[in-house]
Amino acid sequence: MPSPIAQLLSRTEYAGDGVTTSWGFSFSGGYLDRDHVKAYTKTSTGIRTPLTIMPGDFTGDYTLNLGIVPVDTNLVIYRDTPKDLPLVNFVDGGRITETSLDLVAKQAVFIAAETTDIVNTSDAIAAGAAAASAAASAAAALAAIAPVPAAVAAAVAAANAAVNAAAAITLPLPLSSGGTGVAAITTADAQTGLNVPSRTGGGASGNWGINITGNAATATTAVSASSATNAVNATNATTPALSDVSTKIATTAFVDGLVSSLYATAYLPTSYAIPTATFTTIPYVDDSDPFTVFNASLFSPNVAGWYYITAGVQIDVASPGFLSIFKGTNEHRRGWWGDTGTPAKDFQVSAMVYLNGTSDYVAIKMYQHSGATRNAEGLATVSWMDAFFVRKP
Repeated sequence: MPSPIAQLLSRTEYAGDGVTTSWGFSFSGGYLDRDHVKAYTKTSTGIRTPLTIMPGDFTGDYTLNLGIVPVDTNLVIYRDTPKDLPLVNFVDGGRITETSLDLVAKQAVFIAAETTDIVNTSDAIAAGAAAASAAASAAAALAAIAPVPAAVAAAVAAANAAVNAAAAITLPLPLSSGGTGVAAITTADAQTGLNVPSRTGGGASGNWGINITGNAATATTAVSASSATNAVNATNATTPALSDVSTKIATTAFVDGLVSSLYATAYLPTSYAIPTATFTTIPYVDDSDPFTVFNASLFSPNVAGWYYITAGVQIDVASPGFLSIFKGTNEHRRGWWGDTGTPAKDFQVSAMVYLNGTSDYVAIKMYQHSGATRNAEGLATVSWMDAFFVRKP
């Protein structure tokens, strides 16, 4: 399990790696109910997608199975204690128990912690109204308790302080405070305030000392490019030898030749367990990868286009099953199915697949349903994967 990139009082944040499916989390003081545990994904462009957490997604009190999170996407698991009403309703003549007092205190402390986390992130302005409502709810709960326990009163005071801090923030946030200096509504507004071009180069002019990792569509006047791996067109350049992958300037002819030779081969070096009735990623390692496009069992080229993928796996005992090509987290093509009447030891799959050169990747997964664990043979001649570029989009 990867380590979090951020751990606050009430939220845990991870960077997606395209592999991990089980995610741990930690909240200060825990949580009151599993329904209060929420999650969402956040792309590098700031797009958030809430995730629905089902009871079966909990594999432990502080572990969730939320599936694979793509690279360039973050996963945030956070606590959202109810802020609209107190969790305990005291009535005249009713008993005030330790359990009910603890529940009120924890609700107030948790809300204060969550509000603090909101203030310490870019969510502060948007959550101001929610924080104010939370503080009011906590105060309403405490109004029924006499005398108010000192620890609970301190928690409510902390919540009110957090609300006041959020209310004190005004836009636009100056550059000195980490803002853009303008009332940025869109990405373009923020770029104007910071006087920078877009990530794809839009709005750039003059001479920029920048390094581009990925695709440079057109370099009209390239003074020098110490490592131009994927430049489609560079006007002022000469054509070096195809073998010169460290060329100073990359021309169209050179890059076309380079792209057309992009490939990777991999194999399974050691025996690997394949549980029954579940898709299992085959952990291939590269044995020939001159373009560094095979990483962590995944084929993830940085050039958009159509690729031919072929792979094979041999298991130790003949069993019903099949081998599949996955594009990201989705099954793309399935190989020959060996059913219970015709079990097999050797499985293969081949297909064409389009990859966008940025976030797309390919994994090979084995599925067998013998009822017992089988082992993929760790041998390059029987358990292998080949991939190569076929054509541009």
